[in-house]
Amino acid sequence: MPGASESRNTLILDATIAQRDPLRYTPAGIPAVDCTLQHTSTQAEAGGERKVECELFAVAFNRLLFLQAGLVYDDCKPVPETVGVD
Repeated sequence: MPGASESRNTLILDATIAQRDPLRYTPAGIPAVDCTLQHTSTQAEAGGERKVECELFAVAFNRLLFLQAGLVYDDCKPVPETVGVD
C-alpha cells in the first residue's frame, strides 16, 4: 500500500498563457488575474502520433499571479476594505 506522500493526486500542466486579463481584486481584496491557457503537443498513440490541443480558463491568485508575471509579491498588498462615505 502506498505511503501518504505517494497517494496524492498530481497534475503537471505544460501550457502557455494565451490571454491574460487586467489585474483585479476579489471582494476580499485578494489580487487575481483571469487567463486562458493553451497546450499543444504530439503524443504517441497506437504506433502513430496524435496532435493534442486544449485550451482552458484559469485564475491566478496571490503569489502564483506574481510569479507568472515576474513580479515581486511583497510589493503588492491586498486592497483595504472600503467603507461608505458619510
